[in-house]
Amino acid sequence: MRGALRSPLLLLALFTLYGAATAKFSKLALLLGAGALLWGLYRTLRTRNATGIAHLTAGYIVGAEVYFRMSFSGLPWEFGKIAVFLLLLTGWLVRRERQPFPLIFLFYFLMLLPGVFVPNWESLEHFKKEFMFTFFGELVLVMSVIYFYRKTMEKEELIRLVRWMVLGVVTTSALIFLKTPDYATIHYGGGSNFAASGGFGPNQVSAILGLGIVLTGYALLVGERLFVSRWIDLGLLLAFALQGLFTLSRGGMMAAVLALALGIVALYLFNVRQATRLLRISPIQVLLLAALLFFAYNEANRISEGAVSRRYLNVDQYGQQIKEDYTTKRGDIVRDDWQTFLRNPITGAGIGGGRIYRAQNTGISAAHVELSRLPAEHGILGLLALSILLFYPVWTFFRVRNTLTRFTLAVFTAYAVLTMTHNAMRLALPSFLYGAGFVWVLLSAETKRREDERDEP
Repeated sequence: MRGALRSPLLLLALFTLYGAATAKFSKLALLLGAGALLWGLYRTLRTRNATGIAHLTAGYIVGAEVYFRMSFSGLPWEFGKIAVFLLLLTGWLVRRERQPFPLIFLFYFLMLLPGVFVPNWESLEHFKKEFMFTFFGELVLVMSVIYFYRKTMEKEELIRLVRWMVLGVVTTSALIFLKTPDYATIHYGGGSNFAASGGFGPNQVSAILGLGIVLTGYALLVGERLFVSRWIDLGLLLAFALQGLFTLSRGGMMAAVLALALGIVALYLFNVRQATRLLRISPIQVLLLAALLFFAYNEANRISEGAVSRRYLNVDQYGQQIKEDYTTKRGDIVRDDWQTFLRNPITGAGIGGGRIYRAQNTGISAAHVELSRLPAEHGILGLLALSILLFYPVWTFFRVRNTLTRFTLAVFTAYAVLTMTHNAMRLALPSFLYGAGFVWVLLSAETKRREDERDEP
């Protein structure tokens, strides 16, 4: 039985059915979430994380985090962040192998810590709410980097992690599909659509579906199959793209395409020969992938009677611009956060402190852009932390020699940072994926032999 459960196709079928069944029995999500966390911790302790069960379980929970929220199963709202932190911390503490410690991210954490003590907290409940909503996401990011930093993984092991994250997205996708009415009957306005997101926040749904696109696209580009057949992987990519487009929430979809494009461009600019060796995708496959994405866009646009194209072009049915700000007030939020920083350049407004200023000026109190929230709420130390967040992956990219490691770093951290620009730290997704970008990928002996043979004249 245990061997059967390792079959990618069987796992795909099981998690699809489980997600679909949750539409009728919401408490199934409670069983899955609590069961995954407890099983992951148990196996991690028992095996001392020899098989990487800590990051595999955490990866699944990251992909399924919106599923746990939108099912209203009774799990804590921040269950995803808590579970990922506990699993990675446990896995790191009990690990057998020695692993370098990213000292710079210890400094990163210490620079953000004073922001906890700046505000005058009204109550313990107020502190807890702000801590979990903003600061805990950063804590998960630091833990993810510590866990994955130069952690050696063979290519097959990395693809296994990608597969488990995609399985989480599949569970979410199945629930969204059953909770969404016929797409042709939905009234599409000029903004993100809750009905097409299964009744849940379109921004978070789009971010998770974008994760599915990034991961399936990543596997296709490096010539790996997540679920036996490349056609199944392409089918999943198409399903994620269609569902994401229907939400009319642009962030996750645009971030996914940009992350993959940035990874490819960075690789080719760095070394054309190495990039050609790594990316196992022919011109015909590139055309097929482009045609598939065009089909998804065209089909979603047709069913929504042009709402998708109007949303992405920011025009109405007469071709006139709808909103002056294409970013849906994200630009206003960034400007307001900058003003908050200028008012409090030394200490910042403290965690949650930017909420007051944002509410007064933009009408949006919650943080949406993590990159501007850091200096606004943590002052000059937050600005230094932001510099580390943005530039350390770039510095690492030029130091790494392994092409697959370099490509993984570029794609994963790009999508993580892009997600922070529209979704802040609402999900564990950007924190986990940012850390996972720092893995050290090793080629197995058989894979390396095939690589060497391919390079022979």
